[in-house]
Amino acid sequence: MRVKDIVAACWTRTRLYLMAAGLLCTLFVLYFWNDIVVTIHSGELGVKYSRFWGGTDLSETYPEGIYFIWPFDIMYVYDARILEHTETFVMLTYTGLPVTVSVSCQYQVDRERLPQLHQLVGPRYKEKIILPMMNTVARQVFGTYAVGALYSTARQELEDVMMVKAVAAIGRLPLAIHNFNIRNIVLPKEVEAAIVDKMVAAQRYKRYAYILLTEGEEAKRKHIEAIGIKNFQEIVNAGMTENYLRYQGIMATRELAGSNNAKLVISGGGRDGLPVILNTQDMPAAPAQNATPARPAKPGEERRSESSTPQAAPVQAVPEKEDDRFSALINSINKILTWPITPPPTQNQSNLAGRDN
Repeated sequence: MRVKDIVAACWTRTRLYLMAAGLLCTLFVLYFWNDIVVTIHSGELGVKYSRFWGGTDLSETYPEGIYFIWPFDIMYVYDARILEHTETFVMLTYTGLPVTVSVSCQYQVDRERLPQLHQLVGPRYKEKIILPMMNTVARQVFGTYAVGALYSTARQELEDVMMVKAVAAIGRLPLAIHNFNIRNIVLPKEVEAAIVDKMVAAQRYKRYAYILLTEGEEAKRKHIEAIGIKNFQEIVNAGMTENYLRYQGIMATRELAGSNNAKLVISGGGRDGLPVILNTQDMPAAPAQNATPARPAKPGEERRSESSTPQAAPVQAVPEKEDDRFSALINSINKILTWPITPPPTQNQSNLAGRDN
């Protein structure tokens, strides 16, 4: 009972002091909460700086999570992921022409050596190391190339050279350079237009050269074709005898005579005795040709002679369309067939002729 009384007496005397101390501690924690509780998010690393116990902790890096430190210590948080920075520079080429170049660099801190980076460079390592390195490397590389190489085919080569120089410039610092890219190259408008015209002219020249090459090959092909046609004609003419041509004429006549069109076949015509075929369908009428009378008729005989003398109907003929070789022979036969036919004199005409005499 005595101990209980002692505790109760102490609490009665010190409770105000204890409540004041608790309140002060609570206010202290609330005021320095951001300095006491440190949250390291995904992809980040922490480096601890102790104000009273040795400074930067070089032996340990703090991964993702929540940490409680003294309010007079500092936890520096670094982004340990791959970062990229793009910068635009105006620089001179090998020929002294100013160009505007946009380059980008991908870099990352060394996770194992992050405390050394913090101690040597600090959190502003991008402004101190990366940007000056990009500027120096870009000016060194672009200053060794002409404008035409920058505009055409040297971009990949430029990126490779800048990558090598960037790694050499970083040296032993705990930074890793992953890539060095050229985003854009802007030349003066006059120079760009001149380069484009030059490239267009070069491509046009190659096109003309290709056209000349193809035309030359086409000329060779036609020459070879002409030689083949000449040899073919010589071989055919050597075997083109009179009997062969007569045989071909007979076969062509058979094919024409076997068609469905109505035809008139005349045998024995021509020097070789080949038949003549006349098409009797849809032939225009030939103009009638009257024979010249032997003597003028008397008025009384004129009507009778007109009624008693029949006129021969003209034969209709059309040159055969199937074979042009018989056209001349057909024209000659048509002239013979269209001559006027004079009938023999009747008995009355003979008596009238005797009376006149």
